[in-house]
Order: sequence, then structure tokens, then C-alpha cells
Amino acid sequence: MKEMNQAQYGYSKFEDTTIVNDLSQIDTVYFLAGAKIRDKQCGDYVYSPIAVPKQLLMVGGQNDPNRASINKNGSTIEIQERNVIPAYTSTNTMHTIITANAVSNNAAQYLVLGEDSQDNRRFYIQSSGKYEFPEGHDYIVGEDYYLGENGDVTTQPGEFRQFLFTVPSSKEILINISPVEIV
Repeated sequence: MKEMNQAQYGYSKFEDTTIVNDLSQIDTVYFLAGAKIRDKQCGDYVYSPIAVPKQLLMVGGQNDPNRASINKNGSTIEIQERNVIPAYTSTNTMHTIITANAVSNNAAQYLVLGEDSQDNRRFYIQSSGKYEFPEGHDYIVGEDYYLGENGDVTTQPGEFRQFLFTVPSSKEILINISPVEIV
């Protein structure tokens, strides 16, 4: 991190400002912004400073456009902390979410990340992009992961090969679910 002071960069209301190039190493960050908000007392709009958590703005945060919340529709998938589950939506069983399986040739359409924090009848899913685990994950950094048996992921794919994600760090995975290859 590089320190910035008033003499170098002109006037600032902050005595010293720290410039950070990698926010993934910081747990709590708020970006300062201005918002036009209706004043409840007078009914007029006023401009007000707000603090926006980094998770709302960054790729891999909770408002990531690659992430969706879908209805479980009776799914029996059990979420394991620090792991994801390859799954697909069955068109034969009322759109139930089912674990993908390399042995029975049921390809993954997305990864189930966990239960929706706003509604326990829903899952968060993602099919591409970066996902950052809140507390880290159990995967091996530097490895590629493929669809395995019964909703598991593996670094040793069999003849039904479907790439799911790679692991760049102890907290992140890069999701890029590929079409199935039969080897």
C-alpha cells in the first residue's frame, strides 16, 4: 500500500489517505459515494454521503450479475460450507435442482454456492465468473476442477469430462463451466 498525503495531491479533508490496490485481502471496506435521497421530514430530495460495502460493487460480491437466486423446488441438495455443488435444473421433475453426476452423464449447468441469505427456500447459483468464499474454501490452489460423481468435484476427470472451475487463491474460484467432452 502506498501512503498519500495533502502535500503530494492537494487538499483533502482526510489527513492521510491509504491507496489500496488489492481489496481481496481486506475484509471490511466501504466505498464513499453520494446519493440523492428523499428527506422524510420535508419530503424534498437531498444529497447525502453513503458508505457502500465492497461486496455490493465488486465482481464476486453479492450483487454480481453472474450470480442468481433460484427456487429450490423441493431439492434435497445439502450445502457444505467452504464447497460448491455442481448441479442442473431438471425439466422432468418440476424444475427441481439436482446434483450433477459424471457417472450418469448428468452435466452441470451451474454451481450451487449456498442458501440464499434472504430466503431459505432458494439457492444462490453461478455459472461463470469469480466467486469469493467468505471464509475461504477447501480446494487446492492452482488446480483445475471437473465434475465428479454424485455432485462432487475432482481434479482427476474420467471419460465424461466437464471442466467447472480453477482455483487462483485460498478464497476464490474462477468458474467457467464447459460443455461435456467424452474422452
